[in-house]
Amino acid sequence: MGHNQTPMQTKPREQFVQIPNEEHRSTTVMNQTGTLNRTDTIKWPTIIICFILVITGQSIAKLLENYYYLHTTNKRRATWFQSLLQVIGFPFLHTPLYFLLYPDPRKPNQLPPSSDRTSLRFLTLLYPGIGVSMVFHARLYTKGKLEIPFNVFTLIYTAQLLFTTVLSFIVKKFKFNRWIFISLFFAMAAGALTLSSSFPGEPENDTAKYRTGVLSAIFAAFSFSYIITGSQNVFDNVISKRDVATNRKPSFASVFELIFFSSIFATIVFLAGLFITGELHVVKTEVRGFSQGKRAYILTMMGQVGAWQVYWVGLVGLVFAVSSMFSNVISVCTWPIVSLLGVLFFDSGNDDLDYYRGAASVSAFRSIVSYFYRLRKEKRNSYETTS
Repeated sequence: MGHNQTPMQTKPREQFVQIPNEEHRSTTVMNQTGTLNRTDTIKWPTIIICFILVITGQSIAKLLENYYYLHTTNKRRATWFQSLLQVIGFPFLHTPLYFLLYPDPRKPNQLPPSSDRTSLRFLTLLYPGIGVSMVFHARLYTKGKLEIPFNVFTLIYTAQLLFTTVLSFIVKKFKFNRWIFISLFFAMAAGALTLSSSFPGEPENDTAKYRTGVLSAIFAAFSFSYIITGSQNVFDNVISKRDVATNRKPSFASVFELIFFSSIFATIVFLAGLFITGELHVVKTEVRGFSQGKRAYILTMMGQVGAWQVYWVGLVGLVFAVSSMFSNVISVCTWPIVSLLGVLFFDSGNDDLDYYRGAASVSAFRSIVSYFYRLRKEKRNSYETTS
């Protein structure tokens, strides 16, 4: 009788031990993979789509910004409002965020994100922090371009790649190899070579404020690097643990969530700035004085709001899918595209298709190809290791 009962007891015991081990192993892999291995989960289409969003969003936003400064009579008075346009489009993200975060009724074990109290406490501190960084970046970015010549601003603003490199190494212990260094080199060259581009809002040399303009450009570059590096830190150290605690897989909903809540705090700060500085009255005057008419002004502003949101979704999406370093490289490599489009759309005697733009475009292409080759190589090595 004892011999008959032994198989009955060992069989369920083996099943009970094996199932948690498999779950634990898969959970550990998800937590320890780092940013590059997320490409195995999210797949290349997500990376390509985010890449297109960054190019499209940044190109449209900056073209409309140039159009605004070409036809406005108050180039240096509505700086708070122009900064606000970069973050106020967050309501567009509410619907996709709701459906992506809401628990799937087909998965009864899936819990709402708010059920993990520890992660919720951290995020209530981190999202306002990123929002404040967005305020600093947008404000300094707008201010810097209006106070120094655009070629000087461009050279200084390219330093964001250096800041992201340092922050990624310190905060995330990012591992560099020759392909990343090659990509960074060409990305910096692409950014610097766009110095021949002109900006309708830039001052004349005799009216430029170099001291405040240079400082604004430096801190704008640093704050941008801090935003994307901080976003990666939130994804890796907070949201990933929350996903495990609530039985969720890594989802693009995290991107919408971070942008949505961070932009809320940034928008509140900008609206307060509009009322405190009295710039709201300047905006009302500006609408009436816009040379292309009120309708064109409203459409230009709305277009910028939508385009900046598209850009942020693509930018933070690349941080989530790959890394802050890759996201920054792609962002800078779109500058030559914007420069070329500016020549095509705006007839300016000072802007022509020159050798600088050609060299910048070639450098941007080589930078992107180098980084994509590195990602492909890493993914192939990952498949070989797991198989």
